[in-house]
Amino acid sequence: MRFALAKPLLLLGPLVAADGAIADKAELVLDQVGPRSQFRPNLFNATSDLRARGILPNKRQLCQPGKVYCSNDDGYCLDSKPQCCPNTGICPTDWHCCGKLYCFPVGGDCCNDGTYCEPGNICQPVSTHFDCCTDKACTAHVANGTTISSTYGGARTVAAATTTTATVTATVTPSHSPSAPDDGSSTPVGAIAGGVVGGVAAIAIGAVAIVLFLRRKSKKKDSAPNAQPFLDYSRTPDDVADQTRPYNAPQDPQDPDKGSVHPDPTAPPQQPVIHEAPAQTLSMVSSGVWAGGIPLEQAWDLADVFDPATTMRTELDRHGYVGDVACSSAGFPLTAHFELHIEQGPILERAGKKIGVVQGAQSYRWFTFNVAGRDAHTGTTPLDARSDPLLASAKMITSSHAISKRLGAIASTGIIKIPANSSTNTIASHTSFTLDIRHPEDAVVAQVQTLCLESFEAIAKQDGKGVKLGWTLDTDSPAVKFDKECIQAVEAAANNIVGPDGWLPITSGAGHDSVYTNRKCPTTMIFVPCKDGVSHHPEEYCSPEDCAVGTQALLEAVIHYDQMRSGRKI
Repeated sequence: MRFALAKPLLLLGPLVAADGAIADKAELVLDQVGPRSQFRPNLFNATSDLRARGILPNKRQLCQPGKVYCSNDDGYCLDSKPQCCPNTGICPTDWHCCGKLYCFPVGGDCCNDGTYCEPGNICQPVSTHFDCCTDKACTAHVANGTTISSTYGGARTVAAATTTTATVTATVTPSHSPSAPDDGSSTPVGAIAGGVVGGVAAIAIGAVAIVLFLRRKSKKKDSAPNAQPFLDYSRTPDDVADQTRPYNAPQDPQDPDKGSVHPDPTAPPQQPVIHEAPAQTLSMVSSGVWAGGIPLEQAWDLADVFDPATTMRTELDRHGYVGDVACSSAGFPLTAHFELHIEQGPILERAGKKIGVVQGAQSYRWFTFNVAGRDAHTGTTPLDARSDPLLASAKMITSSHAISKRLGAIASTGIIKIPANSSTNTIASHTSFTLDIRHPEDAVVAQVQTLCLESFEAIAKQDGKGVKLGWTLDTDSPAVKFDKECIQAVEAAANNIVGPDGWLPITSGAGHDSVYTNRKCPTTMIFVPCKDGVSHHPEEYCSPEDCAVGTQALLEAVIHYDQMRSGRKI
């Protein structure tokens, strides 16, 4: 029996290209940048000229182990981590990164409010801001929020007014058809390697989460020359119009409409969120279409959760990836399917195991709840006259957590929407939120759903005049049990590679393409540990050793399964 490695379709989540980051210091950073040949070879079917430079079509570099990726314009691979602010770009020579956001001079002190103190000075909290002094003991002399820079002589650098936004790009790399059978008589055993880490490819559907970055240069407090730039993320998008006041600056008493936020001096700098997440309320779409579980037109019509005008079809058209070959199990049948993936959780790492032999995937359902009330003024509307959907939504989310915890399940909310024109002194007119219920057993998921709906209906009648509640079921993914022979093949491989104490049986907490391939052919999965259980995030990491162990297990499991089905002696 012949088997083929099916090439994956990989959507590379949100990639951010900073527009003009520290352009005025380009001459200082170019000599720090490694040559393009230092980028790790591209494994994801980029065109040959791009692959030679190790750059994906969307210009994201894949650095060799031990090097640090910096997203400054096209991005660079560096040898030194302190030179790189991962969320912003490259710091100038003799500058370091603070909190992944700011560049400050070696010997200086980075303040939590986005400023820094010159070398020899110490950053100290002063009421609602930070200032600099030359002795740690100076904190004892700070009182009533008065500035201390003139008293203690500390040189302090603050932000200037220039603000720009970054561009966001994402690209899908095309997949290639597997080799056709020589005589048409045998069907390939598909081995799909899963996980976007360490060069291990995946069949995956991701989406673009748009992240807005705000960048500002710096200047000395007293307009001193030769100030070095740093990047400030302490402002919200709505604050762009007011380019003279950071978001966390004290309120201007002459302009109270600007609002006021008094920062915690011990809090770390605010950081932009970068997390890969599905753009639609339906998961495993490509494999679902392949298995016949999701109609093609339904998949194409799926709308972005934040932009209904953007659909999967419009994005495929925009990138030129609407192909001529039908996505179906009839057109591309598999005899079996093995999927290698990082665990996306901490179980293997905590247990000290190298391989997870996946027995199946747990059940989950996704919902969207819409809560309608009435907008009103917070100061003039008594509690008994209110119809507050945000308050009701908060109670519903809290209730879902308590119910699921009591039944040993999981209930999570990832999206909450309120009207864009909401403000501090208004009651929102309507809200919506998502609910994700999961458990290894379908019956428990159904029970959590029933109890949540009963609780939500009761909450909708509480507090003032109550609210109106509506909901939709977006995804229903029943629990899956994988094929016993496929599992046995992975167990045999695991015993051979790491021994009986080096692996454990595990149930997938997330949905994978194997959930749908299991409908059409014998299927199982192989998990390898990932650091802290983090996935779909810049901090996702799987060691080269674990990647190699997983890949070897995949190879041996496929061979073992092929020999087992062929009746040859193992």
